Amino acid sequence: MINPDILIDTVIDNRYRLTRELGKGSYGWVFEATEEMAGQYVGRVAVKLLAPSDEFQRELVLREIRALAGLNHEHIIAYR
Repeated sequence: MINPDILIDTVIDNRYRLTRELGKGSYGWVFEATEEMAGQYVGRVAVKLLAPSDEFQRELVLREIRALAGLNHEHIIAYR
């Protein structure tokens, strides 16, 4: 895996500017980021960057994404 420090200040999906690493897991990192739209600050978010190393891990990550995207509850942070 690469050094996550080099990703600080990178803009993801033209709207999430990575500001600091929050943690690291089996498949990647979680960063604090600022969300910006049309040059305007929207808010602070957490961005999870995933980098599975093989097809099996990729399938596990996709399964997690599908499960999280389907959750909707007032005590769960929205997953986009």
